Amino acid sequence: MAETGLWEFPLKNLFLDPGGRLPVRRNVLMAILLFLLLDLALYLPLKALAGAGHVEVFLPLLRILCAIGAGAAAVFHFVTREGHSWKWVFLDAKEGLRSGWRVMLFFLAYVIAWTFLLLPMGIVALALKAERPLATMTLEALAPALAALLVSLAFLSLEHRSLASIGFRMDRAWTRNLVFGVLFGLLLMGATAFAIRGLGGFHWTFNEQGSFVSLALGFLLFLVVAVHEETVFRGYPFQRLLDSLGPWPTQILLALVFTIVHWGNPGIRDASFALKAWTTLNIALAAVLLGLCYLKTRSLALPIGVHLGWNWAQGHLLGFQVSGTSGVEGFWKPVLANKPQWLTGGPVGLEGSALCSVLVLLAILALMLWKPKQPAPA
Repeated sequence: MAETGLWEFPLKNLFLDPGGRLPVRRNVLMAILLFLLLDLALYLPLKALAGAGHVEVFLPLLRILCAIGAGAAAVFHFVTREGHSWKWVFLDAKEGLRSGWRVMLFFLAYVIAWTFLLLPMGIVALALKAERPLATMTLEALAPALAALLVSLAFLSLEHRSLASIGFRMDRAWTRNLVFGVLFGLLLMGATAFAIRGLGGFHWTFNEQGSFVSLALGFLLFLVVAVHEETVFRGYPFQRLLDSLGPWPTQILLALVFTIVHWGNPGIRDASFALKAWTTLNIALAAVLLGLCYLKTRSLALPIGVHLGWNWAQGHLLGFQVSGTSGVEGFWKPVLANKPQWLTGGPVGLEGSALCSVLVLLAILALMLWKPKQPAPA
C-alpha cells in the first residue's frame, strides 16, 4: 500500500473542500492568518532595525498593504472561478492578472525581500556606525536597492522579459543619458542654492571635516539611493500602471506615494506645517519631473542621473540637508540667515524652498517641450 503524504490527508481537509477548492469561510480565516503572519514577519523586524526616520510613516502603510494582500488572497480563488461575475476585478480580457494587482504584489514582495536583506546588513551597519557613518549609510541603502532589483527581475522573468525592458539597457545611449541627468540635477540644485543666496538666505563657511573621500562615498551612496528609488517608482510598477491608467494618472498616483514615503525623514517630520507643505509640493514635483525623464527616453538612465545629481549636489557639494536627512559632509556648510523658511528651506534643505518649486516647474515645462530624436526602446 502506498503511503499517504502529509498534504494528501487529513491536512488538506483543513483548507480544501471535497472538490479541491478553498471555501469562502476558510478563505477569510486564511486571510486573517496570512495578515498576522505578514505582520509578525515584516513589521517587527523593520521596527527593531530601522529605528527612527521614515519608518514611522512606512510601517503603517506596510500594514495596510499586508491587509489588502491578505484580503485579496482570501477572495481570489472564489471570484476567479469560471463564469463568476466578479472575475474582471482580478483578471483582464486576456485572463492575465490586472496591472494594479501586479503592482501591489510587487510592493509586497519588495518589502519582504528588503526585510530579509536588512537583517544581515543591519548587523554589519551597526558595527560600522561609530567609525564610518557614511559607509554605514551606504550599506543600509544597499538592502532596499538590491530588493528592488531582485523583485523586478523576478516579476519580469514571469513575463519572459529582462531588466533591459524596464530601462536598464546598458549601452552608450544609457551612459550618455545618465551623465546628462547628473549634470541636470547638479544644475537644478545649484541654481536653487545661488538664487536663495542672492536673496540673502544664507552664506557658506568652509567645513574642515570635508574631504574628497567623503565626496566619493557620498556619490556612491546617492547612486545606490537613486537606483533604488527609480527602480521602485519609475521601474516595473510605474510602467505597469502606464499600461492600464495612462501617463498622468500614473504620475499623480506614484508622486503621491513617493511624497508620503519621504514624510518620515527627520527634517520633514519635525517641520512646521507651512514648511512641510512646500516640501510636499517640491517632492511631488520632483517625482513628476523624474517620471517625465522616463517617459521622454523610455530608459531609467536619465531619471537615475537627475536623482543622483539632485541629492549629491544638495548634500556633499552645497552642504544642505537632503530631503530633511542629515549626515552628509562636504567642503562647505551653509549658515542660514534670519529669513522665512519658505525661502531658505530651513531644516529640510533646498527642497523646502519656494524657489525650488519655481525652478522644478520650469524644468518640467522644458522636459514637456523637449522632443528627443529617438526614445530608447521599451
